[in-house]
Amino acid sequence: MPDKAKDNLFTLFISSTKKDSTGLGLVIAREVMRTHGGNLNVLKTGDEGTIFGIELPENIKEGAAL
Repeated sequence: MPDKAKDNLFTLFISSTKKDSTGLGLVIAREVMRTHGGNLNVLKTGDEGTIFGIELPENIKEGAAL
C-alpha cells in the first residue's frame, strides 16, 4: 500500500486506490467499531497485501444496537 494511501486510509471521501470509490467504507467500519467500544486499524501492509486488526470490547456498551 502506498504511503499516500496509508495516510488517508481513514479519511472521509478520500479513496486510496479507486477513482469511482466514495472513500467511506473503512471510515464507516472504524466508526462502528469505536461506537461499540472497539477499534479498527492497520496492522501490516506489504507486497502480499494488508492486514487489518479489529479490537472488540468484552462487554458491549449499554444501549448499543446490534
